[in-house]
Amino acid sequence: MARPAGRSSEETRSSLLEAAARLFADKGYAGASIREIADAAHLQSAMIAYYFKNKAGLYDAVIEQMYERMQVAIGENVGQAPHLMRDLDRAAELVWDFARQNQGAMRIMIRHALDIDPSMRPSGVTKRFTMSRMVSQQLAAVGQIAYEEARTMLVTINYYLTRLIAEREADLRETFELEPDDDFDAAMVRELARFLRLVLRPILPD
Repeated sequence: MARPAGRSSEETRSSLLEAAARLFADKGYAGASIREIADAAHLQSAMIAYYFKNKAGLYDAVIEQMYERMQVAIGENVGQAPHLMRDLDRAAELVWDFARQNQGAMRIMIRHALDIDPSMRPSGVTKRFTMSRMVSQQLAAVGQIAYEEARTMLVTINYYLTRLIAEREADLRETFELEPDDDFDAAMVRELARFLRLVLRPILPD
């Protein structure tokens, strides 16, 4: 099948991935139809079959891309861990900025992690465990604690961050009693920094 005029193969594939990411984030796997995704990408539905075989293949590719982006971000910052342990405000800012810039991706990964159907948990599962292990190992080394203790801390932090990302801004403003003109992102960074201090208190430097 010929690709649309004016688009390279990579551009066509990227358009489908971007459209699918938005719709999977908003509607979940079951709620997003092939036709909706194709329409959002301004392409024919047959292009999904051409590049990804079916909707499951497209979903797999979206998850793969999301975890690759997160893995790159973690790799770029993992070396800063000792410094960030001394500056949790900066650590919270980095985490929140990444989460906000990739909010759609984060919501897809939340849905993906909670999906109980093994058939809808493709290679992204391996990537998620790989990233979790990498960060837990770094945290254990910096804090000089056992791996399992570091992993428990990471799971706790991830659970709280997931809640902040999954909830609507209006609900979070109400929960944290923010005024309409309060800077939402700054408030969430402060809240995340507070939570990091609480969870990481046993290993924070003096």
